[in-house]
Amino acid sequence: MRHPPQQWHATHGVASLVREEKKYDCCPNNYTMLHYDLVIQRKPLYYVLNLIAPTAVITFISIIGFFTSVNPFTNSFSVCV
Repeated sequence: MRHPPQQWHATHGVASLVREEKKYDCCPNNYTMLHYDLVIQRKPLYYVLNLIAPTAVITFISIIGFFTSVNPFTNSFSVCV
């Protein structure tokens, strides 16, 4: 079973469809033009989960990295004998 996309919302209940037939001077046939208007809106949860949350985590880790003290005299590799 396929679920509809969760990040988009159709803002208007009915979309408009306009059909127009046009005859050009160069061609013997009529051409049909369909103009379909559909208004959709992206839901804000998409931005929160995919943009704001990862940016906040990266910023928090960067701030912690600035304020942690580094002791140059400690050896980061220790060998147990």
